[in-house]
Amino acid sequence: MIELVQAAASGILIGAFYALLALGLTLAWGYLDTIDFAHFAMIFGFGYVTYELATRGMDPLAVLLVVAPLGGVAGAGWRFLVRRLRLDAARSLVFTFGVLVVFEGLSKLVWTADYRRIPVAQNPYATGALTAGDLAFPITQVLSFSVAMLVAGAVSLWLKRTYPGKALRAAVSDEEMTRACGADVERLRLLVAAVGGATGGIAGVLIAMNHALYPNAAEQWIGLLFASVILGGIGNPLGVVLGGVVIGVGEAIAQALGATAVARLVGAGALLVGLLVRPEGLLPSVLGRREG
Repeated sequence: MIELVQAAASGILIGAFYALLALGLTLAWGYLDTIDFAHFAMIFGFGYVTYELATRGMDPLAVLLVVAPLGGVAGAGWRFLVRRLRLDAARSLVFTFGVLVVFEGLSKLVWTADYRRIPVAQNPYATGALTAGDLAFPITQVLSFSVAMLVAGAVSLWLKRTYPGKALRAAVSDEEMTRACGADVERLRLLVAAVGGATGGIAGVLIAMNHALYPNAAEQWIGLLFASVILGGIGNPLGVVLGGVVIGVGEAIAQALGATAVARLVGAGALLVGLLVRPEGLLPSVLGRREG
């Protein structure tokens, strides 16, 4: 029994980490009408930056202070380029997937195809664990969970409680009326792109602290993260957390029961069931508001 409790608790931590990785995806899809595979390139690009800085003696968590603002700038710049190219959702999917492929090729040139992981000596969080009775949790997972919940909660509050967030949500429902009320919609979209880019930078730091990096590492995450976005409700920061946790817990319990092959299918299975039961997502989707 304790093994299943441990698995479920670990699944919650892992699922929140999935949500952090997918937060920029859900913002781009919901508010920018962009299905952004390039977000994976941003995450792993900043993961390699974290690796380089950490191996040169910088504390991995301190790297957050560097890459979060850099991610914001990169996100806004990327939005500017996508807008100039006039990419709709369908064309953005093809274009950004091409960007991801190019990133993978460049990564092989710069870092080769070898696995890169921050050495334990430079990653003091890698070996520690927190205990609660018979349960034990790696510090890196606890850190990832804490940061994910903080970031997702902050973005959700920003969208719901601030003028820019309210204007963005209004623009999804009725862009013309929002513009008529004086909102600079394009500037607001640059802002939400910057927020999404900053979350990508933060995710890059944490993925480098938790996992090995290699050029095509993003491929193992694509299905899981898009499933988290769609299952939770597109454009909903708390929805992506819920979707990620459902998938993370399902995977962890399947692995604890010895069904490793089944664990790999949990994301797809949860997505299919979710689409049948609640096609709009577990929590309200921005796209639902647009269609309504």
